[in-house]
Amino acid sequence: MYAFIYLDAPPAEEMCRSLSIAGKNVGFFLDPIRKSASFSSNLSGDEWGLIFFVGSARETALKVSVLSSDEEPHGTPASKAIWLNNQYDSEKNAEHIEQASKFVRDSKTLTLESYQPTAGDRGIVADRQCLAYFSGSEDQFRRVVLAQALAVAYKKVMYDCMAELSEAVRENNIEATISLYEEILQFNAGSYFRHPIKLELHEMSAVWDILAQHFRLQELNRELTDQLTGFAMLLREEREKALHQREIDRDRNERIAREKRDEVAAALRAADDKRDRSFHRRVTIVALLAAVLMMVELTPRHFRDFYTNWFESGYTRVAAFIDGKISTQ
Repeated sequence: MYAFIYLDAPPAEEMCRSLSIAGKNVGFFLDPIRKSASFSSNLSGDEWGLIFFVGSARETALKVSVLSSDEEPHGTPASKAIWLNNQYDSEKNAEHIEQASKFVRDSKTLTLESYQPTAGDRGIVADRQCLAYFSGSEDQFRRVVLAQALAVAYKKVMYDCMAELSEAVRENNIEATISLYEEILQFNAGSYFRHPIKLELHEMSAVWDILAQHFRLQELNRELTDQLTGFAMLLREEREKALHQREIDRDRNERIAREKRDEVAAALRAADDKRDRSFHRRVTIVALLAAVLMMVELTPRHFRDFYTNWFESGYTRVAAFIDGKISTQ
């Protein structure tokens, strides 16, 4: 039996039931892994849809094909595995090593020196992106493939983050780098476990240790975390400096704007004062005129007498002037 793990999701309409092994739900993962995962399959059980880290920023969907043929069904897989039935007798492993080597390396160079026992007559040969599992249990092989799929998901997350970190640093994107750092911290706290298998399940714990070592999961995670920590600290300092400079610039601009507002206000007050002085002068003149009028106590009779006197006086002077001119002629 062969298993091929792909980095994409199968058609949702084909995944019509929950994945079960030996008639039971998957139960060997720790609760934080199991509760944030979705395992489904098609009706025949030879195509699986796996989603790990559901609800996180690093949700990862995988497709697994479990077949009786070693022909890759969907192109080159991210990882693959072969089950070699030793009928619960490890002495028969030698009969299968050539088949394992052909599947893993496409050669005859693989030997049992790479064999790592997991429990009793069962064991694994891990090479490149492949596993060869020697046992007498097909169901246990399926469990091994599920654990292998989790290792592939972890590796994908870390490789993706490394690529994003490289791009963010290359572009000097401070916000993206710090955001990625915070995201990885959250992922490590909620989704990444060095031992995601229940410890009481002896063989599956041993299988995971082999997988984690083979895929270098702990080293990759530590390298990624160290890189992010170093860059994040550096970039956080630069961001704090930039924020401090922006605060300085903002304070300076506010001071300049305040000074301009004060200048405008002072000019307006000066103009108001000038208008007030002019208005007061006009009021003073009017008041003086009113006072004079009140003192003189002019009435319409005064104007009539003044007009009459002025007219009569003028008329008398004109008549005398004309008479004088006539006499001289």
